[in-house]
Amino acid sequence: MTVSGTLWRTLILFVILHLGALVGIFSTVAPVFDTGLPQDVTVIPWVTALICGGMAGTVLAIKKNVDVPLIITFTWSEGWFLGGFAAYFEGIYPGIILQAAFTVLSTVVAFLPLFAIKSVRAIHSKIQILLVILGGCFVFILHNLTLMGFDFLPAHIPWGKGAPTVVYVPIGLMIAFLVILMSAYVLVITYKRIENDVYRGFPRKHAWNNAFKVMITIIWYYVEAPKAIANTVMNKRNLFDWKPKKSQKL
Repeated sequence: MTVSGTLWRTLILFVILHLGALVGIFSTVAPVFDTGLPQDVTVIPWVTALICGGMAGTVLAIKKNVDVPLIITFTWSEGWFLGGFAAYFEGIYPGIILQAAFTVLSTVVAFLPLFAIKSVRAIHSKIQILLVILGGCFVFILHNLTLMGFDFLPAHIPWGKGAPTVVYVPIGLMIAFLVILMSAYVLVITYKRIENDVYRGFPRKHAWNNAFKVMITIIWYYVEAPKAIANTVMNKRNLFDWKPKKSQKL
């Protein structure tokens, strides 16, 4: 197993997650296209996806062998759930839920190409986290600027024509910044665990399990980030003093 192999598998799962999220968004807001009323969104698609993802995740936690189809099923279901969940609650809290969701995706978009570069993987963890934060902010800002004012967006969506009147946007942006900080930290933590598995000589197929762990980090970042920080503090470990073994080839 190699770091680059794990990153490629993570990219594949991330694309599947993103496609599932798009399906979740459109299936949740489908009734709105008929009625024209934002409050007519439905919970059925994303609740069903949550149940399916929970069942797949439970089986994966129990199984000892790598099950690639089940990992893909979990990733697709969780993407469907996240997209539907964000679309449903965006109508209730405009400018908050979607901002937080796209912030996590933006951080991952910055993380994957950065850590595909060997020189970035070799530098100090503090610099790695800083680069992921800066990259995540850049992608997030670019995403907002790209979508802002597009005609296909409903008026109540923060990036649409109603953006200046949505009072929740500043709150959403503040939450987005905190999410980028947490996501960057926990992604680097996850990467360190992947490196440790590489050093221990895990077989190639184990890369799918590590890619699955990154997906867990992305989907449940608000649980994984506090957990990672708590573990670091309780075990009196200093993440920023960790250095890779130069003798090992990544």
